[in-house]
Order: sequence, then structure tokens, then C-alpha cells
Amino acid sequence: MLFLIERMARNFFALLFMVALFFIAPVSAVYAASGAEKVNLSAKQMDGFGRIIITFVNRLDFPAYRMRNENGVLSFEFSEQMQLKLPDISGELPDFIAVSRIDPDQMGIRFGLKADFKINTIKAGEQLYIDFMPANWQGLPPGLPPEVVARLASRAQDAQKIAELRRRIELARLNNPQATLSVGRHPTFIRILFDWSEDTSAKYSREGDMAAIEFSWPVDIDLFPLLENLPEEIVSVKNVMKDGSSLVELKLAKGVVARFYQNSNRQFVLDIDLINPDTNALTPEKLLAMADQERSAKVAAAQAATQINSKEIAGAGIIPETEQVELTPKVTRIGSTVRISFPFEQETPAAVFRRGDQLWIILDSPVIINAPDDSKLLNSVSDNFSVVSAGDTQVVRMGLNSNRLASLGSQGSGWVLSLGDMLLTPTEPIKLERRQDDNRKYEIVANLARPARLHQLRDPEVGDVLEVVTAFPPAQGIIRNVSFVDFKALSSVHGLVIKPMREELKVTLGANQVVLSAKDGLIVSPLAQSRTEDAQSLPSLRSGYIDLTGFQDMDPISLAARREGLMEKAANSEGRERENARLELAYLLLGNRLGNEALGVLDVMIKENRVADMADNILMAKAAASVVAFRPKQSLTLLNSDKLSEDVDAIMWRSIARTQLRDFKGARSDVLATETIIKDYPMWVRNLFLLSGLRTAVETGDMELAVRLTDKVEFARLDDDQASEFSLLEARVNELDGRNDEALDNYGRVIAQDIRPTRAEAIYRTVALLDRIGRLDAAKGAQTLSRESIVWRGGPLEAQMLKLLAQLQFRNKDYRAAFSTVREAAQTHIETKDIVALTQEAQEVFVDLFNNGAADALNNLDALALFYDFRYLTPSGARGDEMIRNLARRLVRVDLLQQAGDLLEYQVDTRLEGAARAQIAADLAIIRIADGEPAKALNALKRTSLANLPPSLTRQRRILEARALIDAGRMQLALDVLKQLDGRDADLLRIDAYWRQGEYASASEQIERIYSQRNSAIPLSQPARMNLIKAAVGYVLGDDKIGLSRVRAKFADQIANSPQWPMFDYVTSSLRQSSSDFKTVVAQVAGIDSMSAFLNAYRQTYESDGALAPRTAPG
Repeated sequence: MLFLIERMARNFFALLFMVALFFIAPVSAVYAASGAEKVNLSAKQMDGFGRIIITFVNRLDFPAYRMRNENGVLSFEFSEQMQLKLPDISGELPDFIAVSRIDPDQMGIRFGLKADFKINTIKAGEQLYIDFMPANWQGLPPGLPPEVVARLASRAQDAQKIAELRRRIELARLNNPQATLSVGRHPTFIRILFDWSEDTSAKYSREGDMAAIEFSWPVDIDLFPLLENLPEEIVSVKNVMKDGSSLVELKLAKGVVARFYQNSNRQFVLDIDLINPDTNALTPEKLLAMADQERSAKVAAAQAATQINSKEIAGAGIIPETEQVELTPKVTRIGSTVRISFPFEQETPAAVFRRGDQLWIILDSPVIINAPDDSKLLNSVSDNFSVVSAGDTQVVRMGLNSNRLASLGSQGSGWVLSLGDMLLTPTEPIKLERRQDDNRKYEIVANLARPARLHQLRDPEVGDVLEVVTAFPPAQGIIRNVSFVDFKALSSVHGLVIKPMREELKVTLGANQVVLSAKDGLIVSPLAQSRTEDAQSLPSLRSGYIDLTGFQDMDPISLAARREGLMEKAANSEGRERENARLELAYLLLGNRLGNEALGVLDVMIKENRVADMADNILMAKAAASVVAFRPKQSLTLLNSDKLSEDVDAIMWRSIARTQLRDFKGARSDVLATETIIKDYPMWVRNLFLLSGLRTAVETGDMELAVRLTDKVEFARLDDDQASEFSLLEARVNELDGRNDEALDNYGRVIAQDIRPTRAEAIYRTVALLDRIGRLDAAKGAQTLSRESIVWRGGPLEAQMLKLLAQLQFRNKDYRAAFSTVREAAQTHIETKDIVALTQEAQEVFVDLFNNGAADALNNLDALALFYDFRYLTPSGARGDEMIRNLARRLVRVDLLQQAGDLLEYQVDTRLEGAARAQIAADLAIIRIADGEPAKALNALKRTSLANLPPSLTRQRRILEARALIDAGRMQLALDVLKQLDGRDADLLRIDAYWRQGEYASASEQIERIYSQRNSAIPLSQPARMNLIKAAVGYVLGDDKIGLSRVRAKFADQIANSPQWPMFDYVTSSLRQSSSDFKTVVAQVAGIDSMSAFLNAYRQTYESDGALAPRTAPG
């Protein structure tokens, strides 16, 4: 850099000296005789006045003079002599000048005037304009000619440029300005960015296909980031130094559009449109994703300073994604009510409540909320409106300046807040109900539909922390403040607002409820007292009891006759009598376990709704029929309604429905509350309840309940299916109690009965138990489960069987079968908890195989096939990237370069970004080079080019690009890439490039320089001796006698006692190229493996940093 500046400085000062010679210094045109200044004088008749121009030819300024106008004589006296040839002035200006003379000492000029004239003089550089105007001249005196004015202005600009030039030369010496070029490739254009370390200016010009950018600093600009991956839109590019500036010249392809603009005094941009733009690469979806990422980053930065902490709750509502970026609340007035609408494009969870004169609005949305559109109207009810963004939650606070009632309603996807004297949209009340958990601890359940998130909100005015639950529409809230020992439920317009009174309070969100609990239970009044009283009442006194005893009919003919009779009675009756007949028909169908048929009758009754006081009986019958018809979701909707949720008989039916849905925790609580009333029901209902209760007890590990229910089962009164299920559950009780042999015997009996699905579950339980107690042959167990999993499909049992099967296959190291089982399970039960855990386990095994050496026992083909067939298990992040690289290394070690390259190609294309992608692309490039595919290597480097990479990685990629260019036959471009690189690997590449393009002497000089720098005391290796012979051959081919003599003098002693001495001696002793012996030597040195030498040098330089490099080129 300093050399360039010094060179430019010398050029600039030479220019200054020339300018001084011709413009600035008052050079005297020395005449031999007199030494006078050369002067020209001219006269011209102008429009209404006369003009004389005196010009000092060899000056840039006019010398000092004295003018006198006395007695009709106008004289000009100078301090220096003049060499002047006086023209006929009186002939040119006959109306103004009578006579003109030069003073004898040649230091003055005199003009005789014909009349009294107005005289005006104007100096213009080295000229003096003398104007003679009549005495009656009106207005301003004449001015200078335009061309003179332009010449003076140009001269002033030139002088300014020279001064600026000198200043920039000095600044360049002091500041050492640097220019950094970066290249960005986009789907539709290429961006070239020039970043300067000092302020500069730039001038862009284009003529035809030639474009040029001239920067005002005389600095050499490194164009490698552009040259390394020169796009087809740019034919060539070069950097040329000019006096005081640096010029980047680009030759563009025909028809290419380029745009240049300046971001700042240090950054300049050139955009070049692509010839073939990828219009599909940047889709609106991708732009939105980028906008979401940017918005998320801004939100994350703001979240740290907020006063609200948000928690995602399992089972709660999912916050919908939105493309909306911001909204402006709309303020309107209806009568005395002010309405504020929040026009969201997606349904948005919210919570609204008031504390004192502050109204809080919590909105779960990343949409930015602006100030309302009508602040004047808003000010009539609120003295402030502020928004705090906390992640993807917006907290709005409004200070109410009057006692207004607040209500919230939904309008489309948005919310409308109304503030007025009356409630326009009354809030649906949230009920708080007591219940007991599995451990008989009390908790409170709020029936808030569609809860979304739980927030911890600190009120800055009160200073306490509130638990706030947001919810989707419609509006639900607590009508008035409710106080419990452990918490207070504050009144709300929408959502649930809890003020904890103890730290142990836990708030849990469910699908349509919010549960408040504590580790040791909440302090509330007893709940079971009323249920116990109901359970002890006579069945006829229980409102929810359905007496099905008299309706069961084991004779099909009798049942059909009774059914037809009731149907005829209902058809021929009216009013209550018809409804009684219909209800009796529904009971008959239900009592004989025809649940779907009963539902059909009950649905008609509900639709017609003829007798209002029968509604409760119909509702209870429909709930029971839904349980019998195995419609647990429908039955739970009815059984959890306000009319049935606390009825003891409804709770009994609910326990069965919950077991059907595998809600064993809730079912256990219901079984404990209702097991005493089951004696009032027919045997088939008792069996249904006891078997479902027994399964619940087993699944929840309640041994006491399981034994108690087992004792109540009358085995002799079970049908075949129920008996098989009971035996299965009995075996599970034995297993739960540690009586494993009894459990295995019972499982065996179930299997022998061959009733599905109990047989499939018994097989699964048997294999699982044998495995748990260490008595399982894993191979036979896997074989058994594999057969059974084909026969039994569906439900959680299949997921459990597939999970155990995969685990056994992993244990047997049957990886392909195990991964196939996991894939099948994931496709069938994608949301099952067991399968999610199994998939994670399979991923850990997959990682262990390829990261920790477990796959070393597999042959290379099997390992590669296993990875490609199940690569979806590759984890994201560093572990997955390490796995792919380890497999690639393994393939490289056995010379499977094509497969290793394809593996890294997949990683570069689908998994990586940024510097990591550029690093792996370097590994991919060296593999492609070693495999003889330089075009693919260049493509890998081109599409992963990135600005501001670490210097070591940038150098590594340049080396690889140069090698690929050499192998592709583009020697000169390779040498340009290597221009600013040093090191052994770069020197070897230069040798190869020079040799291949016939510059043998240059190649020989590089070889000689490499071996001249080594320690001569260390003996030369055989490859080194052959390289020196190659250098000698190059000097011969290049007809360089001096170089040949020099290489012999330097290395003859080191080669003299080696087997290569005769060859070296022969080549360095003569410049003859025509002999057959010389041709033999040339053939030998041409056969030197430059690729292996390059790979060795590359490995020595970069392998310690983790770079991947083949040992030798294959073939």
C-alpha cells in the first residue's frame, strides 16, 4: 500500500511540477537581446464601444501597472520591460484612438484619444481589457466575453483540483485507506459492495457494455471476492490506478442492467440484474418468514424490559399465526358509549379487567398496536392509552377518567371494547367449582372455555403479581371478586385474574378449564358430603338414577315385541303420553345395551322438546346411551354440563366414559366417589363399571382400589369377552403386586382364550414382563411382537407394541428393522406420547451409530444405505452436522469419494447456513477435486460464497478454487486467484499452473525458490529430487542457461550420491532437447503426481483445523 502511495505521489508531484511550469510560476520568456516579457496587443471595434486587449503571453496573472488619463493621453506603465509589436490601433479603432506609442524603455504604452471617453479596465488572468465608451454611455460597463469567463473558471477549478490532489496524497500517507469488496448473490440480482475505511467519493460511468467506478483514493482494490465466482453477467473486471484515484472497470454481458448508488461516504453499491433470474426463489411466503424472523428478533429484545412473563401451557389453546404486522384501534361512539375496536385478522386470545381507574387489556398477538385513530374521542373516557410489547403479547393500559362500565365482544376475528353507562355485551360468567384430585386433595376448577396462555403480570401501582389467563372468544369473566383462603379471583370482563395468597398456588390450563391447586391441597369446604348423602339415598330418590332392571330382556323375540309395542304406543299417542312411551322405549333399548338405537329415539325427543319437565331425564338417558354406544366425548359433554356434573349417578357413568378416553386420573376420582351405588344397577352395568374401574386402578397404580374392585367382580356372570378382559386385568394386578409368575400364568390363559384385543395385549404384557425381570430372549421376543403387530392394528396398544418391538430390535443390533419399526409407528401414531419418546430414543441410537463409532461394525455399503434410508432421524444442529461429516470421513478413508461428496452436498444444500456452510463446502470441494470433478468443486464454492468469512477459511477456499481452476484448464485465472497468497500449497499450485500453460521457466523458478528455503543439512527426499530435476527440465525447455546453471550449482552436491544423480547430471549439463534420452526425462518429470503433492500440502495446512482431506487421489 505504501509503495502504491509513494508511486502515485511521485506521479502527482511530477504533474504539479508540469502545471507549475505552464500555469502557476511566472515564467519569463527570456529574449537574448532584452530579457523583456512577451506581450500581445489587439484592438476591436465593439457594439458602441472600442476594446483593447493586452496579453502577457507567458504568465497566468497580469503584472502590476499604473494607469493615467491626462490631457487626452491614456498611459499604462509597467514595472517590467515588454517585448511588444504594436499593431495599427488607430486603424482598428478610428473613432477612439488617434495614435499609439510604446515608451522607449519598453515599460509603458500610450494612446492618444480623439475625445473625452469613459475608460473601464478589467483584469482577466494574464489579460487586461480596456474599454473606451462614449461620454453619454448609459448603464453598466461591458463585461468579459463568455469564453474568457469560462476559461478563468476552468483554470480556477484546475488549481483547486491540484491543491486537492496534493492534500489527498498527504492524507493517503497518513490514513492508509483500505477498500473491502463484498459480493452478495440474490435470486434476481448480484450486489457488489465497496466498503472504505475512510470517507471517499465515487463516480460511476457506463458506455455500452463498459462500466467504470472511479474512487478518489489511490488504493489497490482486491477483486478476488468477485473473481472467485465471476457471474456470467460480468465478462471481465480489473482495477487500474490513475493519478489520485482507483478505477474499477467492468465489462458487462450484452443487455445487462446495472445500478450504482451510494449508501454513505464510505459505502457504495453496484447492483447487476441477473440474465436468468430465479423468480421463484423469493416467494411471498419466504418474505413473510423473513419479516416474522425480524419481528421476532425485535419482540425478543423488547421482552427483556417488560413487566409480564408469559408461559406456554401444554393442552392450552394454540396462538394462531398471522401475517398481520400492525393495527390501529378504531374509536367510535354510540350514544353515550365509546367503542374501541381492535381489528385483528386472526382470532386473538385476550384478558380484560379493571383495577381502580386502570383498565388492563392483555392480547396474545405479535401484531403491533398503534395509538387509536381518534385520540380526541378516546380522551373523553381515558386520560392515557399505552402499549407495552412483551414477546408476542401486547399489554394495553387505559386510565379511565370516569366511572364507566366495560364490556367486551367479538366482531369477526377482532375484539370490541365498550365503555359506557350500560353493558352492551354482557360477559358470560365463569364458575369456580371444587373437586378432589387423585390424592383426595382439594382443587378449584374454572370452566373457562378455550384458555390460551398464563401470564404473570406485575401491577406497577399496587406492586403485587397477578396470574392472568387469556382466552379466545366469546367473552367469559368473573362477575364479582371471589375470595378463598389461598387466592382471590378478581372480577374481570374477560379471562381469569388470580391474586395468589400463597406461593405454592399452581395454575394449570386445560382444554376447556383452568385448575387451581396446591401441593398439599387448597383450603375449601368439604365437597364429598353432598355426594355421600346422595349415594346413601334410595335409588328412587336420586334424580339421575335410571332403573334399567325391568327393561333387560334376554329373549330376542320378547324384546322385539316389547319394542314394537312401545313404538306403536308412541305413534298413537299425543303429548306427555307419547313422550313417556318414547322415553320408555329409549330405556328398553338402553337396558339391552342398544346404545345407538336409544340415541336415535332420544335425539328426536330433544329436537321436538314437547314436555319441558322431562328434559333432565332425557339428558341423563342420552349420556348413559352415549357411554354404552362407546361415544365418550359426546357423553362427557353431557355429563360435565351444569345439570349433571354433580349428580352421583352421572359421575358413575362419567367414570366409564373417562376410562374409554384413557383419562385414568379423572376416572379414578369418579370411581372412588360412586363405587357404593353400583349395587343398584343391573349386572351388565355393574360389570361395565367394575371392569373400567379396575383398569383405571391398574393404570394409576392404586393397588388398594384394584383389589377392592376385583373382589366385587362375579366372574361367573361375565360373558366371554368380559371374562377374558378380567383375566387380563387380574394378571396386571398380580404384576402390580410383584407376583410375576401368577401374572404370566394369567396372561397365558388370556392368550389361550384367543379373544381379541385381550390376546394382543396379553402377548405384549407377557413380553414386556419377561423383559423387565430379565427372562426374555430378545430375538424371540422381537419375532413374537413383530408377528402380533401385523395382526393387531390401532389404538394405544399398537403404539406400545411397536415401541417395545423397536427397543428389542435395537438391543439385537438389528438397526434397519428397528428404524423401520420406528418409522411405521411414527406414521401411524404421530401424536402419541410413547411414539414421540420412541422417536427421540431412535434418534439417540442413530446419533450414537455415526458419531460415537457404533457403526464401525457395519460394512461401508450397509452404513451408507442405513443413513440414507433413515436420514430423517438426523438431529438438527451441531450433532447432526457432525454425524454427516463423520460418515463422509469414513467414506473418504475407503476412497468412496463420489458417495462422500454426495453426502456433503446434501448437508450444504439442506442443513447449513452462513460460515458453517462455507466451511463444509470447502470439504466438499476438496473431495470433488480429488475425485477429478473440478467443475463440481467450483460450483460448490460459487454457491456458498460469503463475505466476511474468517481469514483462514477465506484462504482455504481460494486455494481450493485455484486448484479446481487448474484442473479445469483455466490457468491464468488460477494464477490471478493465487496472486496475493503465499505458502507451500500456493507455491505448488503456481508451479502446476505455470507448467501446464507452458511457462516452464516460471515453474522452475518456483520450484527452485521452494527448495532454496529449506535446511540444506537435511537430505532431499526422492520426490524433492525429482522436483529439482523437473526444475532443470523447465529451464531447458525455457532456454534459460543461467537458471539451469544456478540450479546445478545449488543442488548438485545434495543430489550427487542419490539414484537420481545421472538424470540430474544429464539434464543440467546440456540444453539439448531433441535427444531421446531427454524426452525420456521429460516424460518422467511430467508423470510426477502433482495432485498427491497438493493433497499432502493441503492436509498439512488445514487438517489440524478439522478440514477433511483425502490421502491420495483415487485411480
